[in-house]
Amino acid sequence: MADLKISQLTAKGSAIANTDLLEISESDGAGGYVTKSVTGANIIGSKQDTLISGTNIKTINSTTILGSGNLVIGGVTSVSATTPVVATGTTTPVISLASNYGDTLNPYASKTANNILAAPNGTAGVPTFRAIVGADIPTLNQNTTGTASNVTGIVAVANGGTGTATPSLVAGTNVTITGTFPNQTIAASGGGGGLQGIQSLITLASGDITCLQLGGIGSFTQTNLVNDRIALFPYTPNQTITSSSLDVTVNGVATGSNFRILIYSNLNGLPDTKIYESASLDSAISVGIKTAITSQTFTAGTIYWVGLHGQNGAALSAINASQSVSLKIATSGVSAGLVSNTIFKDVTFGSAPANFGVPTGFLNIAPYLIRITKA
Repeated sequence: MADLKISQLTAKGSAIANTDLLEISESDGAGGYVTKSVTGANIIGSKQDTLISGTNIKTINSTTILGSGNLVIGGVTSVSATTPVVATGTTTPVISLASNYGDTLNPYASKTANNILAAPNGTAGVPTFRAIVGADIPTLNQNTTGTASNVTGIVAVANGGTGTATPSLVAGTNVTITGTFPNQTIAASGGGGGLQGIQSLITLASGDITCLQLGGIGSFTQTNLVNDRIALFPYTPNQTITSSSLDVTVNGVATGSNFRILIYSNLNGLPDTKIYESASLDSAISVGIKTAITSQTFTAGTIYWVGLHGQNGAALSAINASQSVSLKIATSGVSAGLVSNTIFKDVTFGSAPANFGVPTGFLNIAPYLIRITKA
């Protein structure tokens, strides 16, 4: 019998068991045989278990995949939807939004013009599309320019406006107003207001003399020195000048009489800081011009307080009170209506105070005539 493979043998009898022992003889090539054995367990252990649908192999949609032929996998058979989604159809469904899809869930649907999605005005609640109200906008703190700053109506002065549609301007003495708002011209035909002081109104050449008075040289009078008293009046030059000297004329001497020429700066309409103080000039021995050599610059338009600090009662040339500047008018008492043109301070004769301080009071006298010689 020819050699056969096991696979070529016809199976007969019962199936092999794990405990079965099979022996096979094989020629050893030397006239003998070699016996080999295999158990049923050796054979069965290497085999795959029999496939059982739903046990050791899964089914698809409760259909086994065992057997021959083609297994067809079907599509979607039904779709369910939850509001606001709507589904129609079975294996090929159509999914869409419900026709009653509201504002909150459908912000992109057509809405009324100029409405915004917002909570109810002044209270918590479901938002809806509504017109904006003032309470929806916080206070803005920012500058605006250009057309963004345009407003209608009248803006209060406190808010940067005029407080009126057309500011009311009223002309006064020597003041005229021409044109209409906002293009109006205000012109003054006279001198400016406020404390002007006695002015030199003539043009000076070197060596010329100006008197501290209104207008040109006028008529003079005289005023006696008061012991231990500083008497000052305001002076405002109409041009900037530098002096070579200041002088005062003594008309009548007095025993032990002296004086000093003073210049103070101005602060709020009163004498402030001492700018110049001359040495003592004698008014006890001889009459005539008493000169203090000094270079002092007087700036145009600046108010200076000039005058004398006196000792005893010598008589000095003075400007007529009618040509002086009124500083104060008494409003009550026996002096009611009296015009004062000089401010004074009682200080022991000698060095005048560096800061004038609080004045003692005002005087109605003919101011001392002090002349400036231009350098």
